Amino acid sequence: MTPQLQFIVKTTGELTADDRSGMISLFTRVFNRRFPADLYDRKYARSCLGESLHCLALADGTVVGSCSAIPVRYSFFAQTRLFAAIVDLMLAPEYRGPLKHVVTMTGKLFAATAARDCAFIFSCVRDEMRLFHEAVSRWRVIGQVRYYVAPVGARGAAALRLAVGAWNAFCPRRTVAWQPEIEKINDAAFAAWRYGMFPVSYRRMELGRGAKCVYTTELFYPIEGLPASLRMGILLDVNPPEKANIEAAVDAIQRRERDIDFLAYQGYLPFQPRNLLRVPARFERKAWFLMGRILRGELVDNRIFDIAKWNINLSNGDLI
Repeated sequence: MTPQLQFIVKTTGELTADDRSGMISLFTRVFNRRFPADLYDRKYARSCLGESLHCLALADGTVVGSCSAIPVRYSFFAQTRLFAAIVDLMLAPEYRGPLKHVVTMTGKLFAATAARDCAFIFSCVRDEMRLFHEAVSRWRVIGQVRYYVAPVGARGAAALRLAVGAWNAFCPRRTVAWQPEIEKINDAAFAAWRYGMFPVSYRRMELGRGAKCVYTTELFYPIEGLPASLRMGILLDVNPPEKANIEAAVDAIQRRERDIDFLAYQGYLPFQPRNLLRVPARFERKAWFLMGRILRGELVDNRIFDIAKWNINLSNGDLI
């Protein structure tokens, strides 16, 4: 007989050694990815509040389900608000039948997160999980985040880079003046947490005129489906996210990193950088959508569900 599940919400500091080891073991089992013990504190305990929230599903004291909310400070139309990135939703296979387990676990986590003045919860989810979160978690789609790629090294020879520029010139997208109204508070505390999460080298460059970018040529988790022989760099963030700055970042990385083949960027852009090719939807291996749910309606409003208001890219999550 399947044991009755107990659901409990704890802060990172309240988790016992058994809770932590159970969550790590479950993560490895569900996602088939490593989760070193030292990654635990870097990911959850170094947020802007010095902790995260976790709802555990326990069967006879053993962790069989978990979901976590990492607090992050955001600017929402010039007002500082606390958001939470929802990560690592997992349930052991033998408990996945009734959706009530996930509903209970996420419901308790969301309620506890709202009680700590968190205005909004969000995550980037794969297309196959979109309907699930709409129905079960009552999330709304904010918009799709797209893939962009630029040739860099020997395989991305000058001729290929010229072809990308010619294609963008031949098929221009409307260039707009863009000032996103919703974005992370990109301060030293955020950088220390986000770029201290994984034990890889994140490289930061000054682009001139006060602009900066962050990229990496190392991946803690391999990209699914990427051939081992293909060397990929990832542009995580450009600040401010203006067209000229993104183009300058790509140019600078192309000059500096001759040992990688391609540079990838994932996010929302209302314009087309001249040196990045937006991957056509039919060639995207996985479509990703930014989704979320308002927890405190007195702190944010429905403008939050317009992706054109967001500065969103890989720096906002925990994938790379």
